[in-house]
Amino acid sequence: MLKVDKVNFFYSKVQILKNISLRVNDGEFVSVIGPNGHGKSTLLKTICGLLTPISGSIKFENKEIIGLPVQNIVDMGLVYIAEDRYLFPEMTILENLKMGAYSRRARAKEEENLEYVFHLFPKLKVLSKHFAASLSGGEARMLAIARGLMSNPKFLAIDEPSFGLAPNLKVKVFKTIDEIKRKGTSILLVEQSIITSNCIDRVYALEDGKFVFEGSKEDALKNESIIKLFLGT
Repeated sequence: MLKVDKVNFFYSKVQILKNISLRVNDGEFVSVIGPNGHGKSTLLKTICGLLTPISGSIKFENKEIIGLPVQNIVDMGLVYIAEDRYLFPEMTILENLKMGAYSRRARAKEEENLEYVFHLFPKLKVLSKHFAASLSGGEARMLAIARGLMSNPKFLAIDEPSFGLAPNLKVKVFKTIDEIKRKGTSILLVEQSIITSNCIDRVYALEDGKFVFEGSKEDALKNESIIKLFLGT
């Protein structure tokens, strides 16, 4: 479904992504792990059209997407959920959700997707008339994911959904992401470490802009270098 081939990206004269290649198959849940500052967020932004690599290829459903406007990429079904959330604080939760359904393919399923996100996040339905500025960190993260789902995605690229959350909220967020995956949405997620999700199919470990590991979650958890470098144990 997604194929990244030999992608290189520079900030000014500093190379951030170094000959990166990865794949995410249809319906797969792939996690990219690694320390902060090693290129994980840059990778997602490059895949989703927010940054343009100096070389390489990025294909979504066999179509080259490098150079396409972000709106076109979203219309194809590839949706980015940023770590910074980018909510509209002076708009209500419901208004924020409807902003997620602005694309042509999403507008046709707005009511169906709204019902779905309220099923996943019932608290957002209760708080739907509240301003986004009033939300806690965990609630804001839920709203960011829900707004992404309102875009009717085939593929979600999610940047560190657990950042800044209490442990119990992390568990809740990842259970929700697992449910999204089980419905058939492909997911590429970046995190600092391997998360406690039962639905991850494969893991890539990123260090200094290069992949140093690719394999199953189980193999990653058994790999001593991965444990030391990325799990801090």
